[in-house]
Amino acid sequence: KSSTVQPGQSPANPVNISYSALQDFRLAEENPNGVWSYGWMPTDFSVFNLYTTHDYSVFNNYTTRNLFNWYAGLGRDRTPCIWLNTGDLAYGVPSGWLSLHPGPGQEPSVLRWTAPAAGDIQITGEFLAGDSRSMTVAVRHNNRELWSALNSGSFDLKVNVNRGDKLDFLVDAGYNYGNTPV
Repeated sequence: KSSTVQPGQSPANPVNISYSALQDFRLAEENPNGVWSYGWMPTDFSVFNLYTTHDYSVFNNYTTRNLFNWYAGLGRDRTPCIWLNTGDLAYGVPSGWLSLHPGPGQEPSVLRWTAPAAGDIQITGEFLAGDSRSMTVAVRHNNRELWSALNSGSFDLKVNVNRGDKLDFLVDAGYNYGNTPV
């Protein structure tokens, strides 16, 4: 439900700090938002592109205004995108969850965390099945896959990062009915 990144303790870093993609999600502020960025990539993962547009509905206002959406608009339906469901179950996404939806050319939708400092970190979270189609879900560190699954799964990973390293939580390899809660 909440992808969390937690730097580990060490003599140089005696205090644990947690970052929660869900709790830190911003509805109307700038993107990037602190350590979190919302965007998409081409299918070869070569370039991270920030979402620059946002609205209080998803998929061209096909929904109620209980969903907040950052999107690229590559598709007619405002995809690829990331959105927060603050209402009832919608498109297979429970209330209180973030959802990633790939673009019409299977462009990955990406939730990115940028390391503010070097250290050992713990990464925990879960992807749910969401809509009716199967998607590839993954966690990547600086463009290297750490974990992936078909459609859903939980992860609990330990990684050493340098300041500025990128952790990407992404959904790709599909499009229609591609909402995937994280």
